[in-house]
Amino acid sequence: MDDFDDDENMSFEESLSHDEMGPVTVETLQNIEQQINEQGGVPVWAVVQNLFVPTAHRIMQDAGSVVGGRAASFVRSTLEEVIRTTPDSGDDLPDVSLSVTGAMTLLGSYYYDGVLGEQDYTKAFEYYKEAAERGGIRATLNLGYCYQYAHGTGRDDGKACTCYSVAYLADPTNPEARYKMADMFFNGYGVPRNETVAVQAYLEILDQVTDDDNQE
Repeated sequence: MDDFDDDENMSFEESLSHDEMGPVTVETLQNIEQQINEQGGVPVWAVVQNLFVPTAHRIMQDAGSVVGGRAASFVRSTLEEVIRTTPDSGDDLPDVSLSVTGAMTLLGSYYYDGVLGEQDYTKAFEYYKEAAERGGIRATLNLGYCYQYAHGTGRDDGKACTCYSVAYLADPTNPEARYKMADMFFNGYGVPRNETVAVQAYLEILDQVTDDDNQE
């Protein structure tokens, strides 16, 4: 973990106040540091999962769409530490609040949207690609957007369509994945143009949305 250094002149406390991040305060982070010092032989990944991940989540929940530099540094470092230290799997591995694949996907999304103050499509693409190779469905869908709109990589409709197809087959009920496949068929992006297939998919999405609204 870094010490929250960044290029801004404002203190971390001022950053928190500036971004109206509610209950996350300097005292909160100081308490975390104290708890870390009291952990003893606890593995780094367990400390990160138990202390840093919940705080990073609170920062993002309370901060709005953009966070200050020092708060962004905390969130970014937390996700990087999850990726670096958390074991992948194992029968003796307890449930973790955030998997390595999930951390990669989140970090990719934060870079893609620029919510941590730095929009970087290239980094977003790299994290999405790593997470997708690990089987992350959300990351696979997002990777398709990168290929389709040339964000962080060259435009490749074929690869975009493959990503959307993988996401759709993994969860046919996902309206976003179904819509993207319909969009590809309707426009002939990466697949032969087929308006009949596209329209059928659009109608299925409409039926699903209508059913969901009725249930609510």
